[in-house]
Amino acid sequence: MIRAIPAEGYRIIEVVDMASVGESQKNDDIRLILADVNVPGRSFQDFIILCRRRFPAAEIILLVDRTRRSAACEAMRMGASDFIVMPSTDEEIEVRSRKAMTWVALRDEAAGLHRRMAMDFGFDNFIGISEAAADVRHRAGLATDNESVLAIVGETASGRGHLARIIHHHGRRRAEPIRVYDAAADSGSIREDDGAGTVIIRNAEVFIEQNPHDLDALLNGPKPYRLVLLGTPKILELISARKIPAIVIPPLRSRPEDIPALTEYFLRRIGDRTGRPVLTVAPEAMRRLIRYEWPGNVGELEQTLSTAAALAAGDTITTDHFIFLPSGDATSASGPETLSTWSLEEVERTQILRSLEGNGWNFSQTAQQLGIGRTTLWRKIKKYHLTQAATV
Repeated sequence: MIRAIPAEGYRIIEVVDMASVGESQKNDDIRLILADVNVPGRSFQDFIILCRRRFPAAEIILLVDRTRRSAACEAMRMGASDFIVMPSTDEEIEVRSRKAMTWVALRDEAAGLHRRMAMDFGFDNFIGISEAAADVRHRAGLATDNESVLAIVGETASGRGHLARIIHHHGRRRAEPIRVYDAAADSGSIREDDGAGTVIIRNAEVFIEQNPHDLDALLNGPKPYRLVLLGTPKILELISARKIPAIVIPPLRSRPEDIPALTEYFLRRIGDRTGRPVLTVAPEAMRRLIRYEWPGNVGELEQTLSTAAALAAGDTITTDHFIFLPSGDATSASGPETLSTWSLEEVERTQILRSLEGNGWNFSQTAQQLGIGRTTLWRKIKKYHLTQAATV
């Protein structure tokens, strides 16, 4: 029977009884279990329960004789994936095994997609520990509860498109696609029959000036999609008369305390994309990132880190890897004057402690406000030895 199991890329473990199963690997490495219903030492019901508890990601195929079809049906109700009536051929065992492994691969792919979606489109992935970033996340959460026309306002590369996608993926139309139009490049009106759930308009100032009647129709009547306008701050005057709600994303230079968290986020994404261990940033390099004014906003920070990661031969990014940043040490004009003299640890520790105290040490609320996961928050609390008796 073993020779009939497709082994390409897999390791086959053969056991003879329940005790051996209990001593096998105790994690998700087991992907397929091919077993006789007549398992020595325990009933097959116990076998299914044990396998489901110990190897939750595995597909279970049972081998049964013709007199035990009812037992096989009961096993499938308990969690078995399939059964094969014995005696059978090697070809049938191989076909059923391949089918099960195909299902495992599809399920793993779906789980990976879900993880990537959560990483890219969770509200906490509008990264930042500043009050301004927390306010943007709060307003974005409110915006998912309706389908009115929405404006997202900010400078170029400030994260407007990313925020629009976050809002879409938490709205009622998240199962429908997104369509993106650039009003400065695309001519004509938006088609109403393209099946979009959300239509994102870049350079919305141009759209409003060229298509005022289309916008008024969308504001005053039913529409087959949600419209999100992306514009620079000068759009505010254009939308105020129409009472279009807006979420304003502040420029990165006004919230330098968010740079360490953004840096960690981008380096983690770079590691996921390249298969490389997550790089760290030397303290002096981080101070330089914090001091820089970032005229290109979050997009410039991401590109700077991508370039630095490509240049770094080791596991640490230093100032030598910032080949496109000015060499001067000018402090951000709109940021706190003392920020450049603080260490990264002081900036992060202070902000986390303030958020914890402001939320009554509620970890869930604090993590959501800071835009990080509960596990990350707990790790940083331990790192900085924060307690309710601590002071800023």
